[in-house]
Amino acid sequence: MNRFVLMAILAGVGQCAVSGADFKSGNLCYDLLADGSVEVAAPDEGMVYGGVLTVPAIVRHGSVQRQVSGIGSHAFSGCRDLTGITLSEGISYIGAYAFYKCNNLESVKLPSSLSVIEGRAFAMCGRLADIQLPLQLSEIGENAFSYCSSLGSIGRLATYANLGYGCFSYCTSLQSVDLADHYGNIGSGVFMGCSSLWQVKLREDMPEIAAYTFADCVSLTDVTLPEGLSEIGNWAFSGCTALKKLYIPPTISGIGERAFAGCSSIVRLDFSDKGGAAIGEGAFENLSNLPWVFLQGVESIGDSGFAGCTSLEWIEIERSVEEIGSRAFANCINLKRVYSHSDWPARITVNTFDTSTERDGELLVFPDSRDRYSLAAYWNRFVKISATERFPLSANAIADDEISVSACEGVITIGGTSVETTIYDISGHLLYQGLSEYLVDYVWPGGIYLVTVPGRMVKIRL
Repeated sequence: MNRFVLMAILAGVGQCAVSGADFKSGNLCYDLLADGSVEVAAPDEGMVYGGVLTVPAIVRHGSVQRQVSGIGSHAFSGCRDLTGITLSEGISYIGAYAFYKCNNLESVKLPSSLSVIEGRAFAMCGRLADIQLPLQLSEIGENAFSYCSSLGSIGRLATYANLGYGCFSYCTSLQSVDLADHYGNIGSGVFMGCSSLWQVKLREDMPEIAAYTFADCVSLTDVTLPEGLSEIGNWAFSGCTALKKLYIPPTISGIGERAFAGCSSIVRLDFSDKGGAAIGEGAFENLSNLPWVFLQGVESIGDSGFAGCTSLEWIEIERSVEEIGSRAFANCINLKRVYSHSDWPARITVNTFDTSTERDGELLVFPDSRDRYSLAAYWNRFVKISATERFPLSANAIADDEISVSACEGVITIGGTSVETTIYDISGHLLYQGLSEYLVDYVWPGGIYLVTVPGRMVKIRL
């Protein structure tokens, strides 16, 4: 028997005629479903859903008891007086817009039987501060909890739940997210605009971070990209202005358009020497505090890849880099030293580097390669092309955590055993090379120095 025939037979039995709901039981209206169960429907005209409500598992309809399968779309949408809701065991879904703009909804208790929360189900519930999501959830729809500005915790996410586009976007009180055991699909922009989010744990074998996932998470200070990661989507971390250090693991093959653009606090950007990443357009644009970068494990740099990195003073380009796009280092107003390892110059364009870098800066290459760069298209725009065998950033050995570097009153001290130490000024000029034990005889003038010891380079100020 289809739903329309059933409605005709049962006409007049507690029916919510104006709202279109099939019947009323207790203080809720319901629609009949084809399988004989029911779902909660929007209230009848003149009715208001408010206060704290419990949706039962079973309701009586005439002489028949019926299972409540779910909450229909728009069922409680805009119910400003609703402050709490409890869904009984057996309820399996919450429809689209079900609790949309329930501005005073503070308490939600969900059953373990719940498997689907559809799009915008709780969007713009500004007072909802905490929710425990069932571990059997299979789907959280797009924007399901977006703009829940008081939501500070979402607990543990179901292992295989698919997270729809922007489902927790602009939850501005959300502080931490644990995806370490999450294997479901993660859509674009899931945590976009979560301005209080400071801690993120990612699954070790996570294959991809989708576009806009953490865009504008302005409190995110640290994120560890897992070794299994292969792709970082467009704008994935753009505008994360508190992010300070970033390591790109060797498994990453693609960094999307503007993936880290505007991460203005990044002072350390490291690539693995075993990687082969293609850096997308504007991927590291406007990293305004990045002083240097060693481009190892990189195959290509897209247009505007590092444009606007105004503190960038020197770069080192490994031989793996095959192509550097237009305006890749545009508006890098302090870029004065470009080191290139490759015997054969990478492909660049007429405006890969600013004219000021080509005119006032220095290109440093291996002695046997100098003539090639002097003849190569666009590299030959550098006024000064010098031969060198000293490449400062690639000189590091395996990291030794026992070595410490400190500076006080003009003296640079290397803790631990005596090690080979190299010191440069901020422009990359070699000032000292030798064992650290002899540094006690040196008093350095005030300034910024780059100290290289086995496994690390440290920037210090005297």
